[in-house]
Amino acid sequence: MISPLSVIWLPWLQLLLLAALCLSFAANPRQLEGVVADFLSARMQRRYAEATPSYTALVSIAFFRMGVLALAIYMLLYALVPSLSLSMPVYWAAVGIVAIVYVLRRLLQAIVQYVFMWGNVFTVSYNHHRRMGLCVSLVLFVLLLCQQWLTPRGLVIGMAVIGVIYVILLLVRAGRTFLVRPLAALYIVIYLATLEILPAIAMAACVYSIAMHV
Repeated sequence: MISPLSVIWLPWLQLLLLAALCLSFAANPRQLEGVVADFLSARMQRRYAEATPSYTALVSIAFFRMGVLALAIYMLLYALVPSLSLSMPVYWAAVGIVAIVYVLRRLLQAIVQYVFMWGNVFTVSYNHHRRMGLCVSLVLFVLLLCQQWLTPRGLVIGMAVIGVIYVILLLVRAGRTFLVRPLAALYIVIYLATLEILPAIAMAACVYSIAMHV
């Protein structure tokens, strides 16, 4: 198994992702306030209302999130299946897959929202998911930067812990959003299955398929 640190393009990629993150925060310094506000009361959420982000902030943070998620999936698969190869074309293919899944997920969300007539419920959930996704991306990025001190098993455990915490936060937020409605448990299952679990499985499966054929 080749150490990821011996891959020449990986440090440059991490610098590129860091530059995108810095550019996003420079264009919209209040992004983290929205993350903090999500875990506060409704009154505090209004106090920490996000300003309308600029085009530069939206593009740079979208690139950062997709790039980090693609790299995390790639490194996780490589830790689990050492026979996979680490190559830049596969990584950029993974970024493309993540971007496509993001778009399809947004379309699926619109369809589910229309079918079940959830309206503002899904709008609130989407905004929360976007802010929490930024927080998770930051934690994943730090973990990927620290992989030189981690064994493959340690990397897998670290990502598993992040995944478990993410699911718990999703369940807590989904409960707060849907429990006020009839058949709340069914709504939570539909939400998690169609908009969280299915996209994650699809991304991992596509990246694995591409990496195995390179």
